[in-house]
Parts: sequence; C-alpha cells; structure tokens
Amino acid sequence: MGFFSGLTQPVPVAIGGTGSSTAATARDALGVVPFWRPFVSGQYYSHFAGGGSSTGSLSANTLIGVPIFIGGSQAVTEIGIEVTGAGAGGTVIRLGIYSDSGGVPGSLLLDAGTVAADSAAVKTIAITQTLDPGWYFLALNTDSAATVRICNISIVPSILGASSSSAGSTVYYTRSLAYGALPATFGSVTRVTSGNCPRIWLRA
Repeated sequence: MGFFSGLTQPVPVAIGGTGSSTAATARDALGVVPFWRPFVSGQYYSHFAGGGSSTGSLSANTLIGVPIFIGGSQAVTEIGIEVTGAGAGGTVIRLGIYSDSGGVPGSLLLDAGTVAADSAAVKTIAITQTLDPGWYFLALNTDSAATVRICNISIVPSILGASSSSAGSTVYYTRSLAYGALPATFGSVTRVTSGNCPRIWLRA
C-alpha cells in the first residue's frame, strides 16, 4: 500500500491499482495532496535530513545505509558523494542502493561501483535505475577514512523510530563489513542516532 496525506488523515491506496484504487484517483476525489513531491530532472536528492555545510570522517570497513523516500516512479541518472578531505592514496568509496525491508535495509538493488577517496571533489557515478515509489537505502562501504559532506542530523524526524522512549531518533544504519563488493543482503543492522551521516545523493 502507498499513503498520501490529506488535511485530516492518510488515505491508503494500492500502488499500481486500477480505477478508484489508484493513487491519482484517490487524491483527486478526496482533494488530498501527496506529502512528497516528484523529483525534478537534474536536481539532487538525499537523506530526509537534507544537506548542510558540515563534514565528517568515514569509518573503513563499515557498511552504511542511509534512508531516502521516492514519491513516484523515478528514473535516476547518478549516485554520488562529496569528498571534502582526501583519504590515503588509492582508497575508494563504493556506492549502491538497497531495498527497504520492514524499515531496515534489505536486498541489494544496485552496486554502482566506486569513486576515488584520495582526492577532494564531488564524486559521481552514472547509473540507469528506475525506482518504484517507496523507501530505499543509499549505501556505501569504504577502505578509507576520508572526510565527506554529511547530513544535518539535528533536524531528523522520528521516521525510523527510536530504540526506547528516551532514545534519540535513528538516523541511519550500519554494520561491520570488510571492504569489498556490496553484499546481496544488508544483514543485521546497528541503529545510529548521532555522529556522521554521509550525504549520499541521487540525481534525477
């Protein structure tokens, strides 16, 4: 099911449904407005916390999954990250996309390959990927301690939940994993509520 938010409460509609069950029909009939806008061609999209001017260091041999929401069927042409402080010579950052599995990263959809971590610049990989509406996780693993642009986690809403009523909101997920090709499934996760959330982005 997909959800579109109106003025009072979410309205459930069937993704790919027909007649009155389609998202567009339900929205038009009830006067509701999608809570997430479609991507604009040529623009860049990342974690719901958005961008910021802060930077932080990566941890080598750590698989990271950063959530992103796709509001409609969406073709994306690039995945990337900004390296702001070079890592050791020859080190790299591997980027990819995982499906959502009950609120945590699930199956690998794309291992996009690597960008150099040993020079400071905006690093991109050209991709051809169409994503259906829903949640996904942008992923990275690295053999580097390079510094990258990070998200503004001070404004994170509680979309991924919290481990207790007094705990901070989960910002992203990690697991220890020796650097290499991205695994077919993300595996057991550790919830991260603070620290450096790499700003991985997609370009429409």
